[in-house]
Amino acid sequence: MSKKSFKANVQGADRLFSINDTTSNTQATHDTSATQDSQATATQRINIRIDPDLKNYASDAAWKNRMSVTEYICHLIKKDQSEQENTPE
Repeated sequence: MSKKSFKANVQGADRLFSINDTTSNTQATHDTSATQDSQATATQRINIRIDPDLKNYASDAAWKNRMSVTEYICHLIKKDQSEQENTPE
């Protein structure tokens, strides 16, 4: 039985993966209009611990409204915020 070598396993792999590949249509993304003012639309990530029954409800409600759970929770917060702003003190 012949001994397997690493070189035999990777022979020809350099045709598939090359560090010298270049793309001619690259742009400097920091100057494109797609990334300008990106800080103004940046979102913040939060990590929450939620009860399983509330998670299931949020998932179901989001699915019924055809939105993600994140969009659903943001919608709830915005709704609560607008109610707080409209409530006289």
